Parts: sequence; structure tokens; C-alpha cells
Amino acid sequence: TNASESNQDLPREYQRSTDVELMDQVMYVIGFAGIGGTSAGLSSTASFLLGKTGEVPLDLVKFPPGWNLDIARQEYIKSPHNFIREVCRLDPPVTSATTSLKEDEEVLLYNNVGVNCLPGVKKLSFFPKGTLKQYCISMSNRDPEKFEDP
Repeated sequence: TNASESNQDLPREYQRSTDVELMDQVMYVIGFAGIGGTSAGLSSTASFLLGKTGEVPLDLVKFPPGWNLDIARQEYIKSPHNFIREVCRLDPPVTSATTSLKEDEEVLLYNNVGVNCLPGVKKLSFFPKGTLKQYCISMSNRDPEKFEDP
């Protein structure tokens, strides 16, 4: 399959005006997520094996008492898959994603995030269609409603 056939096989809303534009975007994703994400995940895993946290502030990660290189290595050997998944939950290779609102939206903002109000005060804010919306994956992975000990 060549680029032209791939572009034509996509649903209309995903087709690009040129095959070069499609391939540029595919290569960006491969480079960003494939190479960059893999490198960041590997770096974080190596840091956690050493009892360090990489880019995540140390106070956001609770290593068990007595955590050291030997214990980390044992945990990794016991289940590399689970060890790496937990590292990537705590220190995700990709920390955020951005999209745009498909329709107007009202959002409850609080803790002085994006609004001019006192800490702890909540405020309903209006955002028009097309406004950029960023998801902070690294913080959602610490939601105490989803994780027993985030």
C-alpha cells in the first residue's frame, strides 16, 4: 500500500489534502509517541529502579520503607510488565494531551486554576466551541477515587 492509497482508505474526516501531509503527520506521531514516549518510559523505569523519580517531584511518589536497588530489581524481575506500567502511571512518558472543544462547554474550575477567585472557591466558567482543552495525564493518574494509594 502506498501513501496515496492509505490516504484514500481513511474516513473522509481523517484524509489529508496531500499524501505528503499525511506522511508528515504519521512520522510525527511515530517520532513523538514511538521514539520519544519509549525513551521517556525507559528513562523513568531506570530512575525508579534507582529509587529516583525522574521528572516527577519526589513528594508525589511514595517508595515503600527501605526501598533500595535490590528491592526494586526484585520487583522488576517478579513482573517487568507490572513494574513498567506502574512507573508509567506515576511518571507518564506523555504527560498531557490537547484537543479542542467540539461544542460550547461550562466547566467548574477551582483552587485558583484559571479563575480569579480565592483558593478552594469554585467558579463555573464558559468556554466556546474550538477552545483548546488540555488533559493532564500525570495528575489524573493520582486520582484517589481510582487508585488506592496514588
